[in-house]
Amino acid sequence: MAQKIMASLDIGSHKIACIIAVQGDDGSMRSLGFAQKASQGITRGVIVDMNSAEEAIRSAVSAAEKTANMTIQDISVAVNAVGTEIEILEKSITVTGKVINKKDIERLINEVKNTARPDMSLIHAIPVHYILDENPPSLDPIGLVGEKLTIKIALVYAKHNALTNIVNLVKKCHLNCQNLVLSSYAAALGVMVEQELQMGSLLIDFGGGTTNIVVIRHGTPIFHKTINLGSANITKDIALGLSTPLDHAERLKTRFGSLLDEFGDTRDLEVLRIGEDGNTSPHRITRHFLNQILVPRVDEICDMVNNACVSAGFPIQTMQNIVITGGGAECSGLCDYLQALWGRPVRIGYNNSIKNLPDTANGPKFACLAGVLRYGTQLHRDVMPRNSTPTISTDKWSTRLWQWYKDNYN
Repeated sequence: MAQKIMASLDIGSHKIACIIAVQGDDGSMRSLGFAQKASQGITRGVIVDMNSAEEAIRSAVSAAEKTANMTIQDISVAVNAVGTEIEILEKSITVTGKVINKKDIERLINEVKNTARPDMSLIHAIPVHYILDENPPSLDPIGLVGEKLTIKIALVYAKHNALTNIVNLVKKCHLNCQNLVLSSYAAALGVMVEQELQMGSLLIDFGGGTTNIVVIRHGTPIFHKTINLGSANITKDIALGLSTPLDHAERLKTRFGSLLDEFGDTRDLEVLRIGEDGNTSPHRITRHFLNQILVPRVDEICDMVNNACVSAGFPIQTMQNIVITGGGAECSGLCDYLQALWGRPVRIGYNNSIKNLPDTANGPKFACLAGVLRYGTQLHRDVMPRNSTPTISTDKWSTRLWQWYKDNYN
């Protein structure tokens, strides 16, 4: 069996990253090339400058190709765009006491396709389960006998213009957009173990410009929310509070900042402060003073995460596990801080899918990249067929859903 070359791209607000990998006969994936570059032309997951974004993507992909010693044409892309929504839909048909067959599944699919929203682009359609009469849920009801067949399905939508811009951007880089994958869902696939995916877990992706949350249950994303605050806001708070350059504020945050400072850390550190003449001069502050700047913004983001989950009917206290990813996950003490805040187990998510990656690329900052690759390996149950670009046309949605039906039940 020939090995399969796969590639993934994460177009973030602060970084553009690319992995080229090979899938072996046993389904395992091994990295051939990895690269990351500073992001340009992207703000809070939205493309604001096509030419600058194209330059950054070309640079990242070319560097990964050079390491892998090959040129790629197809690539799967994470969708970070604000405005993504998940709708959980249930549709039923009457089967009048006969054996469930392929035509019954076809009728049920037709009921689903007729309700697809025409104002949004559909990027995922993932069955949660089927229910026959009052029986327990089933993933494959064919061959069973009953009166009423119901499908419960998660439909993931994104704003049409945002997706069109992503696809056009990738095309400008002379690449074929093979798959579009919701970034938070991809991050969950990249770092969660099977029990976490099945039993009901919350993933919080602390990105630079945004924080994305997703609730995963039965391997399916059932709730998603984008919060327009991220780790970059913490950096800006430090820069403003200490009158220091942004790059120095980022260094202070990552090297000395901590959320576990209950008794006040009196150790001092040097800060470069911008004076009235625009020049910097060194000053001394305590680490406790720095940490007091971090905590309020983290609390604000946590409050917004909690409120979003409660409003959607998924209180954090009901989650089996909380997994955190993204660059902000590396903030010292964040796991313990969240565990004390919410009373649930919290861990940092590391890549568990791709072998041979550099150590830095195994961290939570690149969880999304690994998950995009895992999405394309038949481990998902998405009824949106691969190698297709999402569209708002309900006619084409019908065609793709019908193709999935034929592939799975013929």
